Amino acid sequence: MQKKEIYEDTFDRTLPQSANVIPYTWLVGTLVSFFIGLFAGWITNLYHALSYLSLIFSITYIFFVINVLMFASQLYAYTVDYKLLKGSVSNFIPTKVSANKKKPWSSISHLAHVRGSFIHRWHTTLMHYGSFSILVGAITKIVEMNAEHPSLRMLASAYLLLSSALGGFVLSNFEVHLSNSFSKKYNTLSEAIHLVGAFTYFVMGNFAFALYSSFSSFSCFLLGVTLVGFVLHIWNKTYRYKSYEGSDHSEGAHEWAHAMSKFNIATELAAGIPSVVAMCALVYQFDNF
Repeated sequence: MQKKEIYEDTFDRTLPQSANVIPYTWLVGTLVSFFIGLFAGWITNLYHALSYLSLIFSITYIFFVINVLMFASQLYAYTVDYKLLKGSVSNFIPTKVSANKKKPWSSISHLAHVRGSFIHRWHTTLMHYGSFSILVGAITKIVEMNAEHPSLRMLASAYLLLSSALGGFVLSNFEVHLSNSFSKKYNTLSEAIHLVGAFTYFVMGNFAFALYSSFSSFSCFLLGVTLVGFVLHIWNKTYRYKSYEGSDHSEGAHEWAHAMSKFNIATELAAGIPSVVAMCALVYQFDNF
């Protein structure tokens, strides 16, 4: 089955060509600014470079998600049927995409689980390399501190940041399949692992920066915004869903699913931005430990 047949009814085809170009343009522009900063002497050590690189990938990711929210016109859930690639025991390939126009996406990761789609490629790539930059910074600092006698607060900050970066790896590489091709136990386990990764990525990075800065007003503000975003996200998926399902709005189900998808993704993005800022700020200040 050809790829264009598999993805014929997905939101990818609702994105104009300009929407596909925007993330590439931003990524190239920020990478150029990185090298300008490098040669101009603004980036003076490894931690500055890693922080800047992570920020590049993270900001590109943020603009990419905003781009999808602005241009996509079919943000309702899809389920994907998979089959094993011939000769492989673990590599699954999509064979069919089925739309459920009455069900919204619950998160960015659910939206990005359709393998081979535009958003799947960008979600996996940008989050992977953004988390990898933070991971390298955290491991490097932990190795450095092993030769010294750091305070418990500094050591805990570095390890919390390490757990946050690992959570990012889980989010980018451990997909939420939620497919009828897999067993219910596998789908449940997959989603549970993904939720653990989301918690560590969003919350532990904030706590690491707050602990390092002795819970300064700025770090508490970042943590507070993340928690508010999570509360709104959970409230929307519980209270508003139940309120809608308890009423008769079958004719507007498509519009409702699209609007709820946007709200879910927007609140998750709002919760994630402060975490990214906190992690990048902490890595940038690692040379001051």
